Amino acid sequence: MMKLSALPSAVTGEQIPSTPSSNRVVLILDLLERVLVLVVYAYFARTFIMSFIAHPSIFLVPLVFSETLPVIFILCRAPSAEVSRSPLDWILGVAASVMPLLAIPASGGQHSTFMMLTVVFCMLFGALLELAAKIVLGRSFGMVAANRGVVTVGPYRFLRHPIYAGYTLVHVGFLLSAPSIHNAVLYVATLTVQIARIVREERILMRDEAYREMAARVRYRLVPGVF
Repeated sequence: MMKLSALPSAVTGEQIPSTPSSNRVVLILDLLERVLVLVVYAYFARTFIMSFIAHPSIFLVPLVFSETLPVIFILCRAPSAEVSRSPLDWILGVAASVMPLLAIPASGGQHSTFMMLTVVFCMLFGALLELAAKIVLGRSFGMVAANRGVVTVGPYRFLRHPIYAGYTLVHVGFLLSAPSIHNAVLYVATLTVQIARIVREERILMRDEAYREMAARVRYRLVPGVF
C-alpha cells in the first residue's frame, strides 16, 4: 500500500510531499465516499423492497447479503491511503453502482427449461463470485478508485476484478429473465461504465509494484480470454 508520505498527484501522477492539508483532503474524500455509499445503499434497499413485494424471488436473498457486506466493510475500514481526486472516477464509481438498480423486473411470461437453467447459473454463480471476492477483499473494498492494498488470493488468482465479473454475470442472468430494450440498453451502458471504471482504477493501482506483479500473473481483468 502506498504511504501517505508519497501521495501521487491525481492529474500528473507525480509524487508530492505529504502535508497536513493534503492529508485532510484524503480524509475528507474518504468520508465523502462513505456518505455516498450509504446513500446508494439506501436507494438499493428501497429498490429491493419494492421489487421483492412485486416479484418475490429467492435470488434476491443472496443479492441483499452481497450488497450489505461491503457497506459494513467500508464503514469499518481505516481511512484509505490514497483516493482518486478525479471527478470522473467519482462519477464512474457512483454510476456503476446506481445504474443496475434502474433495471425493470419481468412482469410475467414463460421461459424454456434451458433458459431458466441459464438464468439460474448466471445469477447464482455471479452472486457467489462477487460475494467470495468481497469477502476476500474485506475492508479494502471501496466504490471510488483508490489503492487500499493489493489482494492476490481467492478469485483474484484468476481475474483482476472478480467483483465486476460477478456483477456482469448477474446482469446477464437478469436480462435473460427480463428481456426488454430498456434493460438491454441499461446493461450495455453499465458494462461500458464498468470497463471505463476498471481502466481508471488501474491507472492508480499500476503505480504499486505489488499490483504490477499481480497483473503480470493474472492476465485478464473481467472476462477470461477477452478482457
